[in-house]
Amino acid sequence: MLAEGKFWLFYTGNHGNGEFWDHRNHQRIGVAVADHPLGPWRRSEKPIVDTTPGGWDHLITACPTVAQGADGIYRMIYKGVSEGELPFGGSVRMGLAIARHPAGPWVKQRGNFFCEEGVQFTSDDNYLWFQDGLFRAIVKDYGSHFQTKAKEALVLFTSPNALDWELVSPDPVLSTFHLTIGKERKGPFHRMEQPQLVFNSKGEAVALCLSIKEKPDDVDDDLCYTVQVPLLSKARE
Repeated sequence: MLAEGKFWLFYTGNHGNGEFWDHRNHQRIGVAVADHPLGPWRRSEKPIVDTTPGGWDHLITACPTVAQGADGIYRMIYKGVSEGELPFGGSVRMGLAIARHPAGPWVKQRGNFFCEEGVQFTSDDNYLWFQDGLFRAIVKDYGSHFQTKAKEALVLFTSPNALDWELVSPDPVLSTFHLTIGKERKGPFHRMEQPQLVFNSKGEAVALCLSIKEKPDDVDDDLCYTVQVPLLSKARE
């Protein structure tokens, strides 16, 4: 994101012994800053949002997405995993941290959202932005928790403060795990990851970016790729 006259890249870092779960369970949130997108980038020496022993984010902090509100305060939605049987751990939950500057300090806020009581893994890979006086989020729904069109889908939420969230409408689905590429409708995909929006100079969302894996994780002969889906503005509809 561009803020305070610099470019800020919020990321999930990790370390480990080469095994997936060891790296996953050492995930922490960091930030890198540069004067230009080509760098050089200066990385934070320590996590800017670390784990809280015994908290909902006891095991990891990951998947940061950041937006600045009209009050000038920066909000970060991030993923945490609570204490539980390893290697997976406990419940996957989303929470909020706020800061007055992208470098922090980031202060964790109360509560969780985009989750369902008793469900271990409700949502993932969320995207946050601020538009027309509201915070908005694209949320990956695992298991028809927020909609009835498909087992997995991208759904839309809105909030006045990035903490108290409501579905945008009775039909909040942005997309199921299908895409029309050319004249061919493809899917359902095993993964439709990391939704991100591209905005033009007028602040209009013009493209939805997604990462796709067509087949299950244990299959390595399929295609993995990114797509950019053009979006129509209301003026062009």
